[in-house]
Amino acid sequence: MEVSKRDILETIKYFELSHKPLCIHSSFRSFGGVEGGPSTIISSFLEEGCTLLVPTFSYSFSAYPPNGNPYPRNGWWTDATSEMEKNREPMAFSPDSQDIDADMGIIPKFIVNGHRRVRGRHPLDSFSAIGPLASELVAGQDAMNIYAPLNMLLSLDGFIVLMGVGLDKLTFVHLAEQVAGRNLFRRWAWGENHKIVETQVGGCSDGFVHLEKFVSPLIRTKKIGLSTWKVLPVKATLEALVNAIRENPNITHCENPQCGRCNDAVMGGPILRSN
Repeated sequence: MEVSKRDILETIKYFELSHKPLCIHSSFRSFGGVEGGPSTIISSFLEEGCTLLVPTFSYSFSAYPPNGNPYPRNGWWTDATSEMEKNREPMAFSPDSQDIDADMGIIPKFIVNGHRRVRGRHPLDSFSAIGPLASELVAGQDAMNIYAPLNMLLSLDGFIVLMGVGLDKLTFVHLAEQVAGRNLFRRWAWGENHKIVETQVGGCSDGFVHLEKFVSPLIRTKKIGLSTWKVLPVKATLEALVNAIRENPNITHCENPQCGRCNDAVMGGPILRSN
C-alpha cells in the first residue's frame, strides 16, 4: 500500500515539526511507494510551514589543484578521481545550476530542480533549501564555509530527519568533527567564472554508524510505510557527537584500516600550511 499525503502530514504533526527548519536525509525507495511521488513528500512539509534543507553535492565541478595538493594529512591519494580531474572538461558552478550527484537521492534532486529553492555557493558540497527560511539557511555557504547552513540550523533550533537512512548518511557529523577540533579536508573545484577555488569538504562517513549509541537517547522514531523515520534535535545531537569524537577519535573510522581519509581525519585532518 502506498504512503498517502495524509500519512506524511500525520507524521509531521506526530513529531511536532510544523513550522520548523529541517535537514532531511532520505531514501525514497525506503517508503515502498508514495502517492504522487517525491513531490508529495516535499509539498506536505511546505504545507506545514517547514523549511527543508538537503545536501545537493555535485562533484562534476571538481578540479585538480593548480600546484598539486599542498597539505599533508589531507586524505588526498585515497580519492580515485584526483588523477582523472586533471583532464576533465571544466564546468563552472553556479547556484543556479541543477547539477547534482545521483547518490544524493530523488528528494534532493526534486528540490534542486524546483524554481523556488535556494542553493548555497559551495561548488562541490552545496546545500539547497526550500520554504520560508530557505534564504536564511543557505546565505552564508561558500567554498570555505561549507557547513554554514548547518550552523544556521543550530541557531534556528532545527531538527534532523533521517528517512530510511542511517548515520552514515548524516552530513551533520562532519560539522561535529570540525567542532571537535578536526580540520576539514581541502579539495578544489571550478567555481563561478571558471576559476579554480579551494574548498572545504567532509571525509569518509562509513564509520558514523558507530556513533548511534551516543545519540540514541535523543532519537524519536516512527515508521511510515516501509520507511523508518528518525528525528533528532540538532543542538543536543551536536553536543553528544562532539563529546563522543573527543573522547574516542577512532569512533568515526570505517571498517577499512587502510582508509586514508579516516586515518587522516582521526589524526586531526590536514595540516593547513604549505610544504
